Amino acid sequence: MTKKTLAVLSIAILSLVFCFSLSAEGSDPLDINMVNAFDRLTMKSYCRGLDTAGDILSLTAMATPAVLLNLDSEQRHIVGIMYAETLALSLGASTLLKNTVGRNRPYLYFEGYPQDEVDSGDSAKSFPSRHSIFAFASATFTSYVFCKYYPDSEWKGPVIALSYTLAAATATLRVMSGNHFATDVIAGALIGSAIGYAVPALHALLSDNEMGTKTVPFALAFSIVL
Repeated sequence: MTKKTLAVLSIAILSLVFCFSLSAEGSDPLDINMVNAFDRLTMKSYCRGLDTAGDILSLTAMATPAVLLNLDSEQRHIVGIMYAETLALSLGASTLLKNTVGRNRPYLYFEGYPQDEVDSGDSAKSFPSRHSIFAFASATFTSYVFCKYYPDSEWKGPVIALSYTLAAATATLRVMSGNHFATDVIAGALIGSAIGYAVPALHALLSDNEMGTKTVPFALAFSIVL
């Protein structure tokens, strides 16, 4: 991937995120008819069981890079650094957007919402879906890196399919549990996928250009991706 292509991709993702953020609803009043028609189709009331299931699936999705543990120690070290950067960027991007947009969660439009989430302020941090960002960042990272290290492996298809199935299931449960609108998880999937691809791609690009060591300092990768 060239620098120009990466820049275009980043601009496109950021533009899409901005468009989604314009649809965020205010906190008063919580009238379901004020939600855009697309998101209104999939709005659900809160379900603690599905909420917990989404947490478990998200953590499972984040464990998919474990398929790379067969690499030698030096390669595992490089992959570990790249994945740490991927998770850090995912956390930073989701936190920044959640605090900036301040969108109410879908469950606030129904009776029986969790009061403890309202009291903590988390109920006003719907956009984007952090679970989806982490899940898709992990899926994309795992798929990209596995294909780079094992280009001829017969396991490429199953690894990619499993990684994205877990990510998609996580995003679906976040909507079904009443925690997120459809646009929250779509934006999360796009942001997470962009980060999961950009970090190892930048490592490969800088390594090909012989800009020092095979591992990229965190601060450099963080500044370039953002």
